Amino acid sequence: MIRAGDPLLCGLIGLLVAQRTGAKLIIRISAVNDRIRKETGAAMMPSFLRSGRIESFIEHQVLSRADGIIAPGKEYVDFAIRNGATSDKIKVIRYGNLIDKRHLVEPLERSLPEDGELSNILASRPWMVHVGRLIEVKRAEDCYNVFRILAKEHRDVGLLMIGDGQLRDTILRRAEIDGLSNRVLLLGNIDQEKIAAILVLCTLALSPLTGRSLAEVAFAALPVVAYDLDWQSEIIEHSVTGYLAPEGSISQMAEYASMLLKDEPSRRRLGKAVRQRAFQLLDPEQQTRNEREVYADALRDD
Repeated sequence: MIRAGDPLLCGLIGLLVAQRTGAKLIIRISAVNDRIRKETGAAMMPSFLRSGRIESFIEHQVLSRADGIIAPGKEYVDFAIRNGATSDKIKVIRYGNLIDKRHLVEPLERSLPEDGELSNILASRPWMVHVGRLIEVKRAEDCYNVFRILAKEHRDVGLLMIGDGQLRDTILRRAEIDGLSNRVLLLGNIDQEKIAAILVLCTLALSPLTGRSLAEVAFAALPVVAYDLDWQSEIIEHSVTGYLAPEGSISQMAEYASMLLKDEPSRRRLGKAVRQRAFQLLDPEQQTRNEREVYADALRDD
């Protein structure tokens, strides 16, 4: 059996090897590629192929021939079906069994970051945190735009970003121009133990589109303000486990974040609720059982 982590380069290699060897092919979908290409006007993997049309062709060839498809949510299922997959080959398996176990630890039982200076910085003011790649597809710069709005109203608030990407320099340059550099902290790519420790010291999370990272902040019992995009509404129920803003509405996201900064009881209530929802929706052991079923079903087809 061959398991490929995307329906493009990995999927193409997997398909060719499967056809040569007679192995079963399982594809895990990691993004809704056609939606992203439409929004950006660019290929998903420009270093592999510069043509979105050829990418679409490959996706269709791979997904229509796969013996099993793992999709983390409904939008991913729809993407697979649009590309020739049949519903009986697709199983929804969420991100739970891809999450580092240190994120499952109760927030109050987590160790503080080993970096004492960082702990002091995080204790000095409320911090809004974003975890994810700093790239346009992930709308990472929207977090800075939200922070910039709130910086005038909440003069102590800071923006903490964990992850790296081509927008890093842009965000740092904008913060310097706006005179906000002392309240913007970009940590780059750090290990999971440090992320798990840092998250519980933050005040709320911003999630324009963060994928698996949304699960990490949910397990940290952080109240979340997210766009109603991708799978995010499956874990963020508006006013119950967080706040959902319309896709691209920076002003609405800023308004919800401002409400949370002012309301500690709501932060505690939403944080507790989103952690409970994360365990209900993403239970790691259940997701692993579900994934084993995909492999067993593919083998039974023989």
